[in-house]
Amino acid sequence: AQGPPVVGIQDFLELAQHKQMDRMLDLIELQDGDSVLEIGCGWGSMAIRAVERCSSIKSWTAITLSEEQRRLAEERIAERGFTDRIHVVICDYRDIASTFGIG
Repeated sequence: AQGPPVVGIQDFLELAQHKQMDRMLDLIELQDGDSVLEIGCGWGSMAIRAVERCSSIKSWTAITLSEEQRRLAEERIAERGFTDRIHVVICDYRDIASTFGIG
């Protein structure tokens, strides 16, 4: 009999992160044609996961204050072919909130 598959800590953490993101995405119930504003996008993981799961997302604007995070997020987004739907912007959320009906 073969034992359970060997899973490294990195694989475990990635799986846990995907499960957490999937749960959040389930809770917000995205609809066809939705546009999303993500405040504090980090490395772009949530935006990428959302667009992978929901092909009907019209656009996802991810904002950050970090040039390094923007650069890496854009690389990851381009690798997956989502540059037409995910846009990473360096700004303070208060500068664009009204565009999304906030504030």
